[in-house]
Amino acid sequence: MSRSNLRNTIIVLSGLLVVGCASSDIQTGPPIGYRLMADGLGVVGSDKEVSFGRSEVGAITALEKLAGTAISIEVNGNCDAKQVRFSDGLVANFRGNSFEGWQTSDGQNAGLSCPV
Repeated sequence: MSRSNLRNTIIVLSGLLVVGCASSDIQTGPPIGYRLMADGLGVVGSDKEVSFGRSEVGAITALEKLAGTAISIEVNGNCDAKQVRFSDGLVANFRGNSFEGWQTSDGQNAGLSCPV
């Protein structure tokens, strides 16, 4: 391989590494927002939703896009649930690695609800 071809190959590979580091999962703007639903949370302006029963990791990733950053994760012994609090005040409740309920700072809730 000539020196010129090697240099071009390195430039192309470097560009691919930079592109590969970019992720569509990184939230770059404000939270999208959500609709409160009896069986989960809906995505504002869409028919998509984060339904109860979704895996914890997948639900938290999706909810961070809707409600903002997860700011705390605690186990609530009163209801045997893991509670994830988001920056907008939403609390998502998980049991057995499954999204099972939500509650808001103004007292609304659906599914598994726990004292906060």
